[in-house]
Amino acid sequence: MIGLAQLQVTGHRGARGTHPENTLPAFRAAIDAGVDYIEIDLVVSADQQVVISHEPWLNPEICLGPDGKRITNEQAWNLYRMPYAEIRRCDCGSLRHPRFPDQQTSPQHKPLLSEALDDAYHYYLDRADTRKPAWLIEIKYTEGDTVYYPPLEAYTRVLHKALEYPQRLQFRMVIQSFSPEILNALHVLEPEWSYGLLVHNTEGLEVNLARLNFRPDYYNPHYSLVDAALLDELRVRRMGIHVWTVNDLAEAERLRSLGVTGVITDFPDRIPRE
Repeated sequence: MIGLAQLQVTGHRGARGTHPENTLPAFRAAIDAGVDYIEIDLVVSADQQVVISHEPWLNPEICLGPDGKRITNEQAWNLYRMPYAEIRRCDCGSLRHPRFPDQQTSPQHKPLLSEALDDAYHYYLDRADTRKPAWLIEIKYTEGDTVYYPPLEAYTRVLHKALEYPQRLQFRMVIQSFSPEILNALHVLEPEWSYGLLVHNTEGLEVNLARLNFRPDYYNPHYSLVDAALLDELRVRRMGIHVWTVNDLAEAERLRSLGVTGVITDFPDRIPRE
């Protein structure tokens, strides 16, 4: 163990292994676990509210409709076509995720970004024994898709206004996305923010970085794409890494032995830092 890197642990969608994902209890559980980062996902409602949700629709695996009934057609529940008041009426916490049998279910709504940050800020202040986490904020976006997302310019303006809020609460944040387009657009407005490129393809570091108009602070690949050569290249470029999504202890140790310094996990209370 001597000489190996200490891991920074990020709670994926809060702590979705044990709590409904992207909800206030999940974020509180991540804080209780002492995470370095809380990872969340952002989309936009019909009335231009920035909502925390992994999908830009209601996921029938974990959400009930505003009438409390099971969802059969997820395309009919496009969050970008729903005002936030209607989204808030949908219960996305009572259905246990089928892949996470240990989840503690309870009725929960999809929170606004500002609501989640406020709640986490006050929860952190009330617990002197916990560290103040940073936020790893994923922007959901598909180039050219105006069915589930606003046009790029309008989307960027809405996000930019909302993303100024974490700094007013003195939270550190990293903005990440699989979309080079949205990262490039936000970087034009805020070149001093921290950014990360999410990657799940096998095209390699050079090809992926060439899609950006700037050098990001982080390169965040799926764990299966990580090897010693990639880590050497990132060290040369002085770029950090957050590897997703690592729930297996043996895999976490393999990554740490390679020199990975940051992992994203659904079980932030189970991944040892050293």
